[in-house]
Amino acid sequence: MKNWSNTLQSECVEKNNDDLNKLASSFSHNSARFKIKLKKDNVLNEYTDIFGDRKKINHPIFTQNEIAQMSRNKFKDYFFSFLFIVLEGIIFSQIISMMIPREIRKEVWWISFPIGIILSYMLLLAVKKALENHFTYLEAKMIQQERALPEYKLQKFRRKNGFAIILFLFFIAFSVFAGIIRERMILGAAVDTNPFLGKIVFMMSLTLSLLVIFLLAMVNHDLAETKIKYAVFNNWKKHEKERKEYITKLKAMHAKDAVDSILTGNTEKYWQLMLDLNRIYGAELDDSEKNLDLEYKKLFSPPTNTEIAQEKSSVDDKSPKTKYRVNDLIYGRFKSIQSAHEELFVYGIEKHEVIASSAAELKQKIENQYTEIEEFEKTYKLTNNENEPETT
Repeated sequence: MKNWSNTLQSECVEKNNDDLNKLASSFSHNSARFKIKLKKDNVLNEYTDIFGDRKKINHPIFTQNEIAQMSRNKFKDYFFSFLFIVLEGIIFSQIISMMIPREIRKEVWWISFPIGIILSYMLLLAVKKALENHFTYLEAKMIQQERALPEYKLQKFRRKNGFAIILFLFFIAFSVFAGIIRERMILGAAVDTNPFLGKIVFMMSLTLSLLVIFLLAMVNHDLAETKIKYAVFNNWKKHEKERKEYITKLKAMHAKDAVDSILTGNTEKYWQLMLDLNRIYGAELDDSEKNLDLEYKKLFSPPTNTEIAQEKSSVDDKSPKTKYRVNDLIYGRFKSIQSAHEELFVYGIEKHEVIASSAAELKQKIENQYTEIEEFEKTYKLTNNENEPETT
């Protein structure tokens, strides 16, 4: 039984060491990520405007109704973008179809459709970029007037706005050309016999293309004012969510005394295995150790209720009243009978040099981290109570 107790004790020590290492690894990861989040606050709490000036912002930047409005605008943007791609994609498909040799069209009749969609999507990106440059120029001009900034600050925005206007003129020209093609597609030979109807179809086609762009411009104008800040807002939300996850995990380690839970759980498990072996072999210890067991029972019998009460009221843990407690001297003398006495078996595990050192160090780290989190939460709560959310 002595060999079995030594084996189980060694396995328990190894298990404790592995579990403590895993806990330490998890703690280090969550602690490091929490500290990174603290440093990232400096980035997320500042906003750089289009002139490169940094401003302090309060979170959350947007209210719930503003977020709902932006969600509706994004849906409108997707819808009008899809409509634009369909309308212009048909025209591009017709143009590509006329450019592809008849033999190829017979073999791959559908080739003009994906090419038309790709070209219309590229045109959409160009139009959106032009709209973005135009609205950025308008915003820069407004800020320049409000802050009384020098005129040269607007030069780069004027250049981009000039390119945007040129692109709009090209698009209008393309829309006119597309209207002519739609007129031919819809009326065919009737264009020559009924010019008035052809003009109506042409004007309706041109109006439809310009209307889609106009609606797309309105939506993008609303989005342009909040697009960058909304991206910052989403990063902040993600940042806060991740930080809460790390804080929750770190606080859970402290709340459930993770280190003690590992040691207690594993020790109890292996002691139960020891008791199972005692039942299987029908003995608690080897025959050669019976005299030593009698000596242990005589000298270190379990305490009575009175002794326990006296021990709890004792200030000095080194007093003679603790004679029933295990120490290094007692454990060294009676280690060979630990298969029959739980306190000896447990002592050999908990007082193992590596385990005791690792457990104490990890418990201190968890305690220090918990204190740091408490201080952070107090400061964070105070700051957010004082600051009103910024609206747009």
